[in-house]
Amino acid sequence: MDAQVTFIGKLIPSGKSVTIAADFDDDELETIHFTQVALGPKPAKGPHTIFIENGDGKFAVGTLDRENCTQFSMDITIACDDVTISHTGESEVHLTGYRTVAIVGLGEVDDEFGNGEEDGLRLYRKAPRGSFDEEDDDEDEESSDDEEPPRAVPLEKKKRNNQLIQDEASEGSSSDEEEEEEEAEDDSSEEEEEDSEADEEMEEGSEEEEEEAPPAKSAKRKQAAAAAQTPQPAKKAKAADVAKAPATAPAKVITSNGESPAGDHTEFAAELKSFLQKNGPCKLSVLGSSVKRPPRSPKFKKIIEQNSDIFSFNPVTETVSLNLK
Repeated sequence: MDAQVTFIGKLIPSGKSVTIAADFDDDELETIHFTQVALGPKPAKGPHTIFIENGDGKFAVGTLDRENCTQFSMDITIACDDVTISHTGESEVHLTGYRTVAIVGLGEVDDEFGNGEEDGLRLYRKAPRGSFDEEDDDEDEESSDDEEPPRAVPLEKKKRNNQLIQDEASEGSSSDEEEEEEEAEDDSSEEEEEDSEADEEMEEGSEEEEEEAPPAKSAKRKQAAAAAQTPQPAKKAKAADVAKAPATAPAKVITSNGESPAGDHTEFAAELKSFLQKNGPCKLSVLGSSVKRPPRSPKFKKIIEQNSDIFSFNPVTETVSLNLK
């Protein structure tokens, strides 16, 4: 569809009205677009109120006055309708804008709408003024008559389509359940990591509570196993020979609770004191993870209590510091 745009101007004399109509037929569609209204070179005094009238009534567009408003912009489009323009002033008024003519060919109508020459002529034929509503209704009725009824769909095809829809729905629900399970597993793994970190801190801060009692059960089991065996003279003689043999080195003294005497853990206490001098007061758990406890040495809390002249322990905050007394 080709379009041609040209300038258009209309002069509205005083006391008269001008009727403007856009032409249209099978080959051309005309549209008139007014964008400006202004007074002439010698405007008279008084207001010039512009009116536009069509089949729906008469309407005021604006008012011109040589003292306050000599022109104003407007946006009036005229197509397929007759419009009458007038004003109340005593001098002429000028209307300006542009005219658009669209060239419509029958071949283009066939390409765009897929109808024949007869349908294209009916779609763009010139109709009487103001009768477009009735014509649209007639065309709707004709198009509804031309429409073919929908073809029947076999029941087997419907069943197959329904089955496909159900399968897709079940796959969607299963994927949603898998996503929920993955989210639940992620949450549980995060909780387990937090619990493990808390357990590690508790273990470091409470080493004094672990394994304070001697392994009585294991000793009883060994005694019961030894009593159940039949005594053999050869083994007793061998044990006696071993007892008579002189010891090559003095045995290390171990207390009844499995700990070394106090003289063996003075070095451990010195390491704790050195750490507190460098880092200041700290949690018992931090002290346990920073200073290595020698084998068979007392627990951190116990050695701190035994050396109360050196260390001070706050049971509320579980903080260890050097005794400044």
